[in-house]
Amino acid sequence: MKRCRHCGKSCPSNKRGSWYDSHEDYGWECDSCKRVRKNPCCGKDPCVCVIQGRPGRRGPAGPAGAAGPAGPAGATGATGVGLTGIVAFDPASASGYRVGQVVTSNGSTYLVNTASPTGTPGTSPDYTLIAGAGATGATGVGLTGIVPFDPASAPGYRVGQVVTSNGSTYLVNTASPTGTPGTSPDYTLIAGVGATGATGATGTGSTGATGPTGATGVGLTGIVPFDPASAPGYRVGQVVTSNGSTYLVNTASPTGTPGTSPDYTLIAGVGATGATGATGTGSTGATGPTGATGVGLTGIVPFDPASAPGYPVGRAVTFNGSTYLVNTAPPTGTPGTSPDYTLIAGAGATGATGTSGATGSSGPTGPTGATGVGLTGIVPFDPTAAPGYPVGQVVTSNGSTYIVNTASPTGTPGTSPDYTLIAGAGATGATGTSGATGSSGPAGPTGATGVGLTGIVPFDPTASPGYPVGQVVTSNGSTYIVNTASPTGTPGTSPDYTLIAGAGATGATGTSGATGSSGPTGPTGATGVGLTGIVPFDPTASPGYPVGQVVTSNGSTYIVNTAPPTGTPGTSPDYTLIAGAGATGATGTGATGATGATGATGATGATGATGTGPTGATGATGATGATGATGATGATGTGPTGATG
Repeated sequence: MKRCRHCGKSCPSNKRGSWYDSHEDYGWECDSCKRVRKNPCCGKDPCVCVIQGRPGRRGPAGPAGAAGPAGPAGATGATGVGLTGIVAFDPASASGYRVGQVVTSNGSTYLVNTASPTGTPGTSPDYTLIAGAGATGATGVGLTGIVPFDPASAPGYRVGQVVTSNGSTYLVNTASPTGTPGTSPDYTLIAGVGATGATGATGTGSTGATGPTGATGVGLTGIVPFDPASAPGYRVGQVVTSNGSTYLVNTASPTGTPGTSPDYTLIAGVGATGATGATGTGSTGATGPTGATGVGLTGIVPFDPASAPGYPVGRAVTFNGSTYLVNTAPPTGTPGTSPDYTLIAGAGATGATGTSGATGSSGPTGPTGATGVGLTGIVPFDPTAAPGYPVGQVVTSNGSTYIVNTASPTGTPGTSPDYTLIAGAGATGATGTSGATGSSGPAGPTGATGVGLTGIVPFDPTASPGYPVGQVVTSNGSTYIVNTASPTGTPGTSPDYTLIAGAGATGATGTSGATGSSGPTGPTGATGVGLTGIVPFDPTASPGYPVGQVVTSNGSTYIVNTAPPTGTPGTSPDYTLIAGAGATGATGTGATGATGATGATGATGATGATGTGPTGATGATGATGATGATGATGATGTGPTGATG
């Protein structure tokens, strides 16, 4: 009796119990693809011999035997490099490559099989090809189109269709296949079902060295003045200032200059101070009705540690005389020390009250000043009208004010990300009592000082090492905020200072009403910062408007967001509304009191520095007192203008 020259086993018996002398009377069946060897198969060994031409050559599988005991765990192998350490092939670094290093060359990927390899990948035996570069072929079916085998659908299967059957996965290699996967040669086995192997021991390879820390991003702390000589070296994200405006570089190695080149995006435009209105000197009329509460930083609450976990993002709180904005919900720690609060206005001392001078005679009533540009165009939130809201529409809901940041917004203000909170609901101040008409009474109490950017100091090189983060300083007519404790350098050139308001031109002096003899003139206050460069909309000039140009049209103010803009403000998407026209409030009609004796005009008090914080609440109107010297002007806030009473 002969043994098989392939598998070494003796020939099995047939049904008659006799033995074949060799496997020549048998066919060979592949364990992988189940095809008879004389037919084309996958070529994987081992094969087993089967009796040809006899039905039922493979009997049913016997019951599974009991699992044997787990073998001892093998020693932990060295940690492999994996495909996470892939580097581009570098001849200068190649001598330092270790076994297992993966490199790419000419679009192919290679594995280093010899330490300190020589030659180049593709020609040197020290590199093994693991993925060759090739042209992009037609998109294959892949394993995303796997379907369970269905005899009724099988005639429609195309070549490359992947099917599952009895826990195994097969690939169709013949269009309109016949038979069933596992017995038909029209299906190729690509993943057979198998028992779960024993769990291997956990590897204990050493942790690799920590990679170097990446470079710190520029952010708004690396602001530099625009320099044409340095501009080709600017990278994307660099912030520069030019002619009082601030720009962001959006293209590496930008060309041209900020304001005219599309390689720079305007993020803050410079503005001029508006002209001062004429001073009215007429007799005091009856007190008009109290106007609606202006939209500002309402909803400000004193910091309360017990309530702090419930603060939402955007909540304004006061602490130790300063004002902070919550930037993380829920915030932890306390304002001034926790990064979850951003300082928006530091505490400042209240200016001394000027002394009262003798009462002068009342002059004629001055003309009514032009209505200020504020957040007009505000409408109550209406769910039925909301799909028609444009970007920039201001709406009120539950006492708070929101701005639409997405055209056709969805949801409701306060819960939908399509609305941005600009002023939370706050209580309305009590209406002051009306002063008696006629002779002047004592002066009313001074209203509470509004929260603004108090604590502003002129830049002092000797004091600057002691500046804390959030200190506001002025230098050369501009205003800066310290963003690094113990800052170095000078504002405008050092990244330790962030520009928050550029210097603006001095407004024109208003005409004076008739007065008594003039007292000595007080010193001129610091020039305020505003929107300079505002021009009335001109259709013939509009094709030359740059991005950031501010124009007025029909009493509203717009900013150009596309160069050159088309159409007209209010209808064209190339203009963004920043302040809508508002109605003029009614003029009071109280009776004119008796004219008092003309007194000498008191000395004019020094004008206080112009602040940039939110406008404080209006104090109650007291009885008209004697006209004295002008007291120090409080810091002017920059919150939105309330509706005209």
